[in-house]
Amino acid sequence: MPYRIAFDLDDTLLSPINEFPYEVFPPPRLIKLLGFEPLRIATKNLFKNLKANEIEVWIYTSSFRNKFYIKQLFWLYGIRLDGIINGAIHKQRLKNMQDKPSKFPPAFGIDLLVDNSEGVKMEGQKYRFNVIHIKPQDQLWNQKVINRVMKELM
Repeated sequence: MPYRIAFDLDDTLLSPINEFPYEVFPPPRLIKLLGFEPLRIATKNLFKNLKANEIEVWIYTSSFRNKFYIKQLFWLYGIRLDGIINGAIHKQRLKNMQDKPSKFPPAFGIDLLVDNSEGVKMEGQKYRFNVIHIKPQDQLWNQKVINRVMKELM
């Protein structure tokens, strides 16, 4: 099975309050006019780099955004996702689990989760799944992801 990495959306790749710079093409204004949210800068190159190394790129969000919306958002940037998990899918998959974490990547075969939440980082320790904690103000976030993936694949 290929290595699988998933990214959170809110405050990791998307920010409604402009916590970080955005990708420039397509222009963020056009994206907003179309009803989409602009992606964090370096997302496009990072995802293309990961996919070039045969790493599956997924989205794992606790939001209930429609899968079609998420797929279309990334398509506008020329990114094809390998999988999408939203709040509804997460809830359905974990319905029989007694103590439900907000995210549980092992249930979907995900090797590494990239998330801004300190709570998800703590859940990773408790439930023994791999998390890279990325803060919105971290300008080298993409390099941290690449370094961690390369370390895990060695």
